[in-house]
Amino acid sequence: MSYTRTAQVPLLCHVDDCNVDLSSLKEYHQRFRICDYHLKAEIVMREGIPQRFCQQCGRFHTLSEFDGTKRSCRAR
Repeated sequence: MSYTRTAQVPLLCHVDDCNVDLSSLKEYHQRFRICDYHLKAEIVMREGIPQRFCQQCGRFHTLSEFDGTKRSCRAR
């Protein structure tokens, strides 16, 4: 039995209205589905809510879970 390969769906950033194709970026960006710009941003809109990406746990959190401009949430 032979299977035909279908076109892959592009891996895009999770941030609202960001259409950056992550396929040429590092594995870290692909794993967490975030482009380099939004990885370092202090505020991103995700699902209509201002959030920030925590580089420690690899999740988006509301801004209240961070101290100042730190990129790791208080839980970590």
